[in-house]
Amino acid sequence: AVSCSPTRPCRSPSGSAKASGGGSGKADSKPTGPAFKTKMMGTDMVQPLVALDLIAPLAGLTITAPDKTKMEEKRGDLYLVSAGVNYSISIKEAKYDKAGSLKVFKMVDEKGTVADESDTHLIFKRESGSHLLSAAVTVGDKTYVCHSVATAANFTREEIDQTLTSCRSLKKK
Repeated sequence: AVSCSPTRPCRSPSGSAKASGGGSGKADSKPTGPAFKTKMMGTDMVQPLVALDLIAPLAGLTITAPDKTKMEEKRGDLYLVSAGVNYSISIKEAKYDKAGSLKVFKMVDEKGTVADESDTHLIFKRESGSHLLSAAVTVGDKTYVCHSVATAANFTREEIDQTLTSCRSLKKK
């Protein structure tokens, strides 16, 4: 697992330092294993997926996320951002309220529609074509909720699907 904090660069199990803060997303060579893939301004962007040890308030948990993901706690939520591949979510321990998420999404875009849903997730397609995510995952006896967090770029469906997979990877260390 990679461990990092807002004040300490991420380190792989071998102890080598990794940049924290999102990075460019462009790799010198293509990753050979699982990767978060997207296209930003016409350029293919790829970040290898790694197991990240989460910081407080979710210390003791790990998630599969793009390498170089930056973590920051804000008002009890943990924010994970890898700007180079447009990965941006918040995670918190909470009861999942899919209907409440849909209400918020409809306030953001009343003409938007539900693109996909289950008992544990909601993907909302805005009129502009961008997507939003709300999802829940149970780890032990606790429920954690993941939400997409706005970035400078719109989220594609492919990015949201990869983010949902990341959220569902949440587990105890």
